Amino acid sequence: MERRRQKRYVRRILVSFWVDGGSREFKGYTTTISRSGIFIASSHLPARGNQVRITLAHKGATATLEGKVIRVKQVPITLRQVQQAGFGLTITAGADSLIAVLPELKEGQG
Repeated sequence: MERRRQKRYVRRILVSFWVDGGSREFKGYTTTISRSGIFIASSHLPARGNQVRITLAHKGATATLEGKVIRVKQVPITLRQVQQAGFGLTITAGADSLIAVLPELKEGQG
C-alpha cells in the first residue's frame, strides 16, 4: 500500500547541489520528484540531516530549492552499474519554483 501523500514522477534532470551552506558544488540527477521531496542519484552522499540547496533546470525553466536529507542510499562501487547510490530529501523551501520546471506537479497533490 502506497503511503505517500504526493504523487511521484520519474524524471532524470541534472542538478547542482551544495551541502550545509558550503561553497563546493556537487552534481547529480533526479530519479523521482514530488512537490514534497526528491531523490537524487549522486556519487557524493551528504549525511542524513544535512541541509542541501539544489538548483535544477529543465526545458528552459530553473528552480532553486532547499531541503533536508532524510534518506541515504549507499551502493558498493562494484554494483553502481546496476544500482544507483543517492539520497532522498524533503523540500523545506522553494517547492513552488519546482512547478515552473515540472508543471505536472501542480496537479499531483494527493
